Amino acid sequence: MTKKVIGILLLAVVIYFGYNYAVDASTPYYTIKGSNKMNGTTAQIGPSGDPKYKKIVYINDQYIAVTLTGFIYQSIDGQTWKEVYRDTGRNSLYDVVYGNGYYLAIGNIVVKSFDGEHWAPKDNNLTNSLTEVAFGNGVFVGNNSQRILTSVDGAMWGSKESAWHLYLFRDIAFGDGKFVAIASFGIYHWSKDGYEWSEAKVDKQLDGHSIGKALKSISYGNGIFVCVSDDPDRDGGSMIYLSKDGVKWKRAARFSGTPERVEVSPEGLIAVIGKKLILVSRDGSKWASYRTEGEYYVDVAIVKDRMLFMKATGEIVEHLLHE
Repeated sequence: MTKKVIGILLLAVVIYFGYNYAVDASTPYYTIKGSNKMNGTTAQIGPSGDPKYKKIVYINDQYIAVTLTGFIYQSIDGQTWKEVYRDTGRNSLYDVVYGNGYYLAIGNIVVKSFDGEHWAPKDNNLTNSLTEVAFGNGVFVGNNSQRILTSVDGAMWGSKESAWHLYLFRDIAFGDGKFVAIASFGIYHWSKDGYEWSEAKVDKQLDGHSIGKALKSISYGNGIFVCVSDDPDRDGGSMIYLSKDGVKWKRAARFSGTPERVEVSPEGLIAVIGKKLILVSRDGSKWASYRTEGEYYVDVAIVKDRMLFMKATGEIVEHLLHE
């Protein structure tokens, strides 16, 4: 019997007998209503004619942005940007992380930098693109739709799990000494070393969601994991979940809209962004909604009370949060 067949049988057994759910169905939550006005200025990262900007991060006192066409941009203030890398094959870049003394941009290729300004492609053994990456406990952990892979140097990637292809992985974060990866059907996994993983389901409410729905994005900051679901047409809206350890979760808020990403700053400021969607909270208990004029935001970088919301066109919209 092949490993693939064994994995499918194990999944069938789990589905039949059920998961342990991390959320108590009676957990109260905050319903997000109302709309506030954005403030601050706008800026443009690079050319706007190619709407393929994907990720913006703030690491080591500088902003880094990557595109699905193989460009990397750098900025000190978030307003003035310069191109610092261009892949000649226009290979996609999806995410950026810092660990072991250098930056790593991942996608169809792996690109490395020690200072965020000078980048070079790195030979690797990847056969499929990585769409998300996190660093912790001395290792990089990345995911694509089929599996989770681990690397100590960004070049050689591997996995001990044989059944990862049964799920559609969406995102990964590191915090509280562990990696937490989210997947389809509301399933999530956690691991301390990036190789051995445990599995559970966030919320019974997510049962029956299609493979492309359920959990969408996860982030960690200031001692808390924040995760969002992305099925606004089911059970009255999408949900925001909070966890201190990445294992036990609680419902925090329900909202109407389709999220793209959640981000938590080191100070604990939380932003959820997406299609016609910006939600902000200082602690996860109370939330504010902001008018977006129908725009689609793909990512956000947060530095203290300053948020830079990025559109797929590369336009940056700044918002300064005031008490």
